[in-house]
Amino acid sequence: MKIVATEKLMRPIADFSHAAVTDDLILIGAMAGIDTELRLAGSTPGTTDFEAQTHKIFENLETVLDAFGACAENLLRLKVYLSDMRNVEAYRRLFEVRFGVAKFDHIVVASSSYPLPQAVIELDAFASRPEVAPPFRFHSVSVDLHTQQSADLADAIAVALRNATLNFDQICFFNVTVVEPFILPQIAEALAHVFTTVPPYTVTSSQLGNRATDILVELILYDSEIVLGPHNPERSCSAFARTGDYLFLPGHPGEPEQGAVLAQTHGIWEKINDTLAEAEFPSGSIIRTNNILSDWRDYSEFNKAYGHHVEWPFPPRTTMQDGIAAGAKAQIEAIAFYRPLDVAVLQVPKKEASA
Repeated sequence: MKIVATEKLMRPIADFSHAAVTDDLILIGAMAGIDTELRLAGSTPGTTDFEAQTHKIFENLETVLDAFGACAENLLRLKVYLSDMRNVEAYRRLFEVRFGVAKFDHIVVASSSYPLPQAVIELDAFASRPEVAPPFRFHSVSVDLHTQQSADLADAIAVALRNATLNFDQICFFNVTVVEPFILPQIAEALAHVFTTVPPYTVTSSQLGNRATDILVELILYDSEIVLGPHNPERSCSAFARTGDYLFLPGHPGEPEQGAVLAQTHGIWEKINDTLAEAEFPSGSIIRTNNILSDWRDYSEFNKAYGHHVEWPFPPRTTMQDGIAAGAKAQIEAIAFYRPLDVAVLQVPKKEASA
């Protein structure tokens, strides 16, 4: 991967970059309301300033977009993570002042905390390159179980998707977020009744920005041919979805029998690398990951294992704490690109060694 250098953003605290750009897509990793010196926005000692951090995170987002000649008009999906959902209305007011009415898929979810403990908001995003037709469409569907006449989970999801007038054959990947953790084990069976062939997907548990929503389905749709990989019985879905030069991999939770997060993370990456080989994608072709931990105390050990499987200048990533499969310490989903040498990442240059 090539490097687009920047000194306008924080130096990453682990093995990741700020964003990756392909022929037509900008993939933006998680960011916080922080300056280049790792100082969170806000001027009152001993407090967290939600408004200041939100203004700063929007500024950082615009800095990333500007590095690739893009702007907010190019956004396709913006996903925001709040540490305290009591701030959701304040966030929406600040968002409206900055961006007006969203013309892109706009999602607000909770995360119990972040790698930077005093952060109160993070975000990640997808955008199209300027003057290039977006390769994908991003669309989110809310499921309210309380207003559905049927108590069947599969029916509720299917009705919500059909009401959104979506072509199921155009879905190449989706993420399912459920509010109630007890629903997690039921999702795989429900989806098997919704799709003839289930595309790769990820499932997590978290609070959502809309209190009337019990399940949020974040879809990525592709208008041309989608090649689905063989059925993966462990994940109850396709092993991958290929859309042109892109490859979407499902979320792989760690295996409980592997014990601690270090071993689980190595095990997840073995599955990711096996899938790349199965799809005949080159090693080192991962251009973005989305990582979920069940406990922030595992962050350091997770990073140790993760760092063995990525190389400088590193793909962007998001790492949050949310509910995942029972016994799993970590979960990783990934996107790969067939021509990694044609991908550029936004990265802060390495510090020169002292003489």
